[in-house]
Amino acid sequence: MEAYRETAIDHEAGAEYCGISTGERAVKARLYKLRDKHPESVEIIAENKDGSVYANIPWSWISIRPPKSMNYTEEQRQAIGERLRTS
Repeated sequence: MEAYRETAIDHEAGAEYCGISTGERAVKARLYKLRDKHPESVEIIAENKDGSVYANIPWSWISIRPPKSMNYTEEQRQAIGERLRTS
C-alpha cells in the first residue's frame, strides 16, 4: 500500500481550533514536537493504520506566507561565505 502523503487542514469559520490530517513525515514530526511542548494546545486525535495522523491545533497557529527572499549582493555573499569558513 502506498503511503498516505497529503496534508489537509479543516477549519470552520470562527472556530478556535482546526484539524490537521497528514501522512507527511516532516509535518507529523512537527505535530508531535508541538504536542510535547504544548500539551494543553495540541491533541493527536488519531494515529491511523496507513501512517497518517489527525490532530487538533489552534487556528491562530496556521499562517500562509511566501518564503523569505534571499537576494544578496555579491559582496554580501562573499561576507557570508567568509563568516561560514571562519566559524
